Amino acid sequence: MRKYILFASFLLVCLGIHAQTMVFVSSSATDDTGNGSSWESAKQTISAALTEVGSNGIVCVKAGDYAITEELMIPAGVTVKGGYQQISEGTDTSLRRLPGVNMHWTDNAWCTIITGKGDHRIATVNGVLDGCVVRNGYSSTIGGGLLIDGGVARYCVIKECDAIDDDDYNGEGGGAYIRNNGVLINSIVTECRADNGVGVTGEDGSLINNTITRNAPIGCGYVIDYDGNYYDAVLIGKQCWMKQNLRTTHYADGNSIPLATSNQSYPCYYENTNLNISEYGLHYNWYAAMKNGASSNTNPSGVQGICPDGWHLPSYAEWDELVTYVSSQPRFLCNNNGGYYGKALASKIGWNTSNSSCNIGAEYGSYSRSTNNGTRFTGMPAGYWDSYFRDVNYVGNFWTTREYNNTYAYHRYLSHSDRSMGNSYTYKTYGLSVRCIRDPELASTEGQTVPVVTTAAVANVSANSATGGGNVTADGGSVVTARGVCWSTTENPTVNDSHTTDGSGVGNFNSSITGLTANTTYYVRAYATNAIGTAYGESVSITTGGQPCPGAPTVTDVDGNTYATVQIGQQCWMKENLRTKHYSGGGNVDFRYPNNTPATQTAYGLLYSWETVMNGALSSNGNPSYVQGICPNGWHLPSRSEWEQLRSTVGGLSTCRCDNNSNYIAKALAAPNGWTNYNYSSCYPGYNQSANNATGFSAMPAGWFRIDTYSDFTLSNCWWSATQYNNERACRIAVVYNQSELNFADEYLNYYLSVRCVKD
Repeated sequence: MRKYILFASFLLVCLGIHAQTMVFVSSSATDDTGNGSSWESAKQTISAALTEVGSNGIVCVKAGDYAITEELMIPAGVTVKGGYQQISEGTDTSLRRLPGVNMHWTDNAWCTIITGKGDHRIATVNGVLDGCVVRNGYSSTIGGGLLIDGGVARYCVIKECDAIDDDDYNGEGGGAYIRNNGVLINSIVTECRADNGVGVTGEDGSLINNTITRNAPIGCGYVIDYDGNYYDAVLIGKQCWMKQNLRTTHYADGNSIPLATSNQSYPCYYENTNLNISEYGLHYNWYAAMKNGASSNTNPSGVQGICPDGWHLPSYAEWDELVTYVSSQPRFLCNNNGGYYGKALASKIGWNTSNSSCNIGAEYGSYSRSTNNGTRFTGMPAGYWDSYFRDVNYVGNFWTTREYNNTYAYHRYLSHSDRSMGNSYTYKTYGLSVRCIRDPELASTEGQTVPVVTTAAVANVSANSATGGGNVTADGGSVVTARGVCWSTTENPTVNDSHTTDGSGVGNFNSSITGLTANTTYYVRAYATNAIGTAYGESVSITTGGQPCPGAPTVTDVDGNTYATVQIGQQCWMKENLRTKHYSGGGNVDFRYPNNTPATQTAYGLLYSWETVMNGALSSNGNPSYVQGICPNGWHLPSRSEWEQLRSTVGGLSTCRCDNNSNYIAKALAAPNGWTNYNYSSCYPGYNQSANNATGFSAMPAGWFRIDTYSDFTLSNCWWSATQYNNERACRIAVVYNQSELNFADEYLNYYLSVRCVKD
C-alpha cells in the first residue's frame, strides 16, 4: 500500500472541527435519554451519540468500557474521540489520554475501550476515529476491526480482531482494511488474525508511524488422509490442529480399520449414518485411535496412531496446552472469565440449546451460538457410541493418548451445558471422536510449508540503531534453521538486504538493528527459514533520529520563516526555536534577540515573555494544550504535560539515555554544537558535543532575558509552556550545558524565553 497522504486535506478537516456540534458519551450514564450536550447529560452509547450528531460533529467519549452489538458507522464529517477522563465536567475536553501513548490498553479508567461481540466489525470509518481501543471485531470479508473507507484512524489500538472466511478463505485485514485513500496513523495493531493480510491490508491508502505486531494467519495448512478426505488446519497458540473430526477408514499405511456394530476390544470404528459424516466425523474406539500404540502423556505424544503421516494423536498434556492458551486470551472468553472459554472451541452449529449464559449451547442475546468458535477449532457435538449412539448434539468427546488403566483411557469433552472443556476417562471400547495435531517436524517435505513468523514492535530507535525481533509461531513441519529481522529503505525487505541471525527454532527472539543512517525511513520485518523456504512477518516502518514529521517536513510562520520539523514518538515538534515577529492573526509581538544580537535569531530564534506567547489564552495543562498563542496555524504552545510526554518518550529509548538512566536525556535533545564545553560528566550537553542530538530535537543554547539582563547564552535553552504556576510564574523547561536531565521549573512571567511549537 502507498505510504503517503495529502496532509493538506487532512489539515483542513482538523481545522474545521471547531465549528462542529459536540455530543458527549459516558459509560456511567444510565441511558441515552440525555441530550449529550455535556458530561452531565451524556449519552450512554456511542451509537446513540452518532445518531445525535448526524453528519457533522464531534463525539467525545469518556474512558470506560463500551460493548457494542452492531457495527458503528462514522460518517465523513464526524470525529469520534476517546480517552476523556472521569474528572471532566461540563464541556471540558482538556483531560484526555491516548492509548497509543501508554500501555493501559485494558484500563477502562484510562482508555475508551470499544468491544464487539466477535460476530461483527467494530466500525466503518469514513470520518475520524481518534484515541480508542477497539477489540473483538470480526468480518467474514474485509476489516475485522476497522474498515477505514476514506477516513482516518489515529492514536488507536486495534487488538484481537479477525477477518476470516470459513468457506472460501478470503478474509482480509484482521485488524484493518484501508481503501479510498484512508489513513491509519500513530496506531497499534496486535493479536489479530485473518486468512490474508493478517494485521492491515487494503486497496489504496496510507500507513504512517504504526506498530503492527503479533498478528497471525488463521490457517496453518491442510492434510489429506489415506481415503482422500481433506481437512483444514487452524493455528491456535503454537499448535496446528485439524478443524474437522477424523473420518478415515484406513490407517496411513493403507491398512483398513474394521467397522463394528458392538463393543469391540480390537481396533474399529463406528458409523452413525444419521449424521453428516463430513461435519461430525466417524467414531473410533481407543484401540483404533492408538493403532495399538503405547500410552503417552508427553508433549508431543509421539503416537501417530490413526492420524495421517506428519500428524499425531494428541496427549492429555497437548490438550492442556490448548486449554491454557485459549483461556489466557480475552478475545476467547465469555464475560471476560478465564474459565468461560468453551464457546470459543465449539462450532456454531449442531449444539442443543442451553439457557445459561456463557454455556456452549446458549441461545439468547449476546450469548448466541453465533458467537461460538472464536478459535476456529470447530468442535462438533458428535456424542459417543457405547452400544448405540448417545449425546449427539449435546457433547463432543475426543480421545487422548493417555491411558487410565487396562480398561479406561482419558478423553476431553465439550458439552452444550458447560462453559469450558471437561476431562474424564471412559471405556476404551467406546467410540469417540478424534482430532489430530501436526507433528513438530515431518520426516519428509510432503505437506510441509514455510514457517509462520510475526514481527515484533521496533523500539529504541535512534539515529543509527534500533531493537526489534519476532516470534516464530509454527515451523511449517520442518526445523527452523535461521531467524531474525531484515531491513531496507524499500518496502518488504528480504534476507538479501541487511539482516540479523538470531538463533533457530520456534518462539520469541530479539534482534539488534545497527548501521542505520540518521534521518532515514526504514522498513523492518522478521523472517524465519526452514527446508521449504523463508517466510516473513509484517513490514514495520521506522524513522531514525531527526526524521521530519510525516507529511509535514517543514512549517512556515506568518513572517515567512520556515522551520524544520522532527517526529519524536507520537509528537511532531518544530526542530528550531520560533523567530516570528507577528501573530498568525496579525499584530506585532514583543521580543528580544538572544544575547541582544540580531544576528543570532536565525540559529537561536527569538525570546518572548509568557504573556506574549499566550496571546491572551488561558493557562492549560491539557494534552494537547489547545493554546495556539504565538504559534503558526495548525500548531500550538505545548503544555507541561506535553513536555512531560516528550521526556517520557525520549527516556524510554535506550539509545537516548545516558548511562542507561531514563532521566538523563539532555544530550539527546541538545544540538551537537554551540554549547559551552563542560567535561565534568559525559552525560552533560557540554561534554563531547558531537554525541548530542540522538532525537534530532536540536536544542540551541539561546539563553534568556530578564528586565535588563541577557543571561546564559551558550549555556542553556529555556522554553515556555502553556501552563501557569501562579499569578507571577509559569512552567518553563530547559536543557542546560552542565545538567543531565530535562529541567522543569517555574519562571517569572515577564522573563523572555524561547518557544518551541508542537503540531496540532
